[in-house]
Amino acid sequence: MIGAIAVASVVEIAAAGAVCGLLAIGGRWNGWLDLFAQFAPAWLALSLIGLVLAWPVIAPGGERAFVLAVSAVGVLANMALIGPEMVAALPRGGSPRPVTAPLKLLTFNVWDENVDPDSAVDAILAARADIVALQEISILSIAQRQRLRATYPYWSTCEPTPCELALLSKAPWTKSEFRLLRVGGGLFVVWGETLAPDGGPLQLATTHLSWPIPPGPQAAERAGLVALIKPMPPTSLILTGDFNLTPWSSALQAQDEALAPLIRRTRAVFTWPATIAASKTPSPFPLLPIDHIYAGPAWRTLTIKRQPRAGSDHYGVLATFARAGP
Repeated sequence: MIGAIAVASVVEIAAAGAVCGLLAIGGRWNGWLDLFAQFAPAWLALSLIGLVLAWPVIAPGGERAFVLAVSAVGVLANMALIGPEMVAALPRGGSPRPVTAPLKLLTFNVWDENVDPDSAVDAILAARADIVALQEISILSIAQRQRLRATYPYWSTCEPTPCELALLSKAPWTKSEFRLLRVGGGLFVVWGETLAPDGGPLQLATTHLSWPIPPGPQAAERAGLVALIKPMPPTSLILTGDFNLTPWSSALQAQDEALAPLIRRTRAVFTWPATIAASKTPSPFPLLPIDHIYAGPAWRTLTIKRQPRAGSDHYGVLATFARAGP
């Protein structure tokens, strides 16, 4: 009896990984199927578990061969989705070009249910970034904001409009404003212009897309975001935020193409969840890379680092850029 249950479990695990992986590939043509692509690493894990357990659990013969074949299909389907991003995340060698003074930028969804907002403020200040892009800032008290203003006196935000976005800068903004796009559930974008540490121009924008469930509203938000960003000077622009999309989804891949010449610099940086929302306890590991940074061709990426857990259900991401030399 126990043996039959074990065999059935392995078959179900292998089948789940393969079926979900194949459905995820269908996300190229259907937004609902693209939801499966968001979780491709989980389906890959199921396929690998099925592949490994088939040998000791299932007796040699046709049944084992079938389960191995199904597991292999799942591995191949999910690797087809994940592989390009993982390859792009590999470190590149080569001689660096001359660069200017570096720019440090932190993007962080501080979460409107943050279990320890003081630690979030501590983490923001500890990053020593020149620019900070924040999402879901309603959790921050007046005292916590005053702590941030002591280091970042210049804020570009949409308050008192409740959009929960802010750009914080050590240098004054030469221009700053926000836009509310009447698309999806209502998309806010905060942007500003200032001078980078090298004295050159710097344009920044941050946003927070809704979850892609159902797919339609977020698709409208993405189209609106592209329409807003496209007229901005692309060379020195940096766009950050919580996009609620993983790199193996067709939706984010389409956004990458639409935002060109901006290039997504966060490659397989897993940022969610840092805290389990239901229990308010630390998550053992993040499952999804959904916080992203795009930068124009003027910027050369020096480092991209996930930040420590700080009470939020997201990890922050700290990027160091320098303007590319001639």
